[in-house]
Amino acid sequence: EEEASGLGERLEQAKLAEAATRARLEEEEEQLRSSQQDRERLRDQLKDSEDAHSQASRDLALAKESEEKAADEAQRRCGELEDNARSLEDELTSLRRAEGAARQEADRMNETSRQLEKNCEEA
Repeated sequence: EEEASGLGERLEQAKLAEAATRARLEEEEEQLRSSQQDRERLRDQLKDSEDAHSQASRDLALAKESEEKAADEAQRRCGELEDNARSLEDELTSLRRAEGAARQEADRMNETSRQLEKNCEEA
């Protein structure tokens, strides 16, 4: 009887130990699932961050390319404007020379006209 009572107690203790072990095992499994979910979330966040970084790098490259094109266009346009300014200066110089020549011709014609009038009056 004592032996049976002792076996009953040990069986009860074994059942309690098994229940405690199962509870710990379930808790550890839940912690493992939670850790796996955290790891998956972190992996997704890392992927999103990498994608955002890649997009930012592409955007930066496009912005640099656009900036370079704009600078080239501005430089080309500036060169055109400088060429136009030189052409206009050359044309202005040419017009001033023509104006000077026209004034000299007008002065010569006025002098000739005065000389003719004088000759007419003397005649």
